Amino acid sequence: MISVANVRQWTFLNFSGNWRSDFTVAIKAADRRQFSSRGPALAKLEGKRVLVRGWVERWNGPVIKATHPEQIEVLAEQIEMLAEQIEVLAEQIEMLAEQIEVLDGESPPAVK
Repeated sequence: MISVANVRQWTFLNFSGNWRSDFTVAIKAADRRQFSSRGPALAKLEGKRVLVRGWVERWNGPVIKATHPEQIEVLAEQIEMLAEQIEVLAEQIEMLAEQIEVLDGESPPAVK
């Protein structure tokens, strides 16, 4: 997403330099309050990779009129969370591998 523009009663999230023909997300001023309280800060979305859910309409170009913050997700944040989870799992795997090595080195218990 390359730019955020506030024009009259709308906020536009533009995904290219030509907003007249390329994809845009439009948010009414009345709905914008929900985004500021529960969703991502719209002004901070510039330059981020985002996933937008909704119905595509024609208004100058293709547009999704977002009414709820749940319609917009910042993908970079999800990728960072997944990277952290992978790091934790890698540490757990390493610990398990060390435990397996210890168990492999032990002699089997004596059978009576």
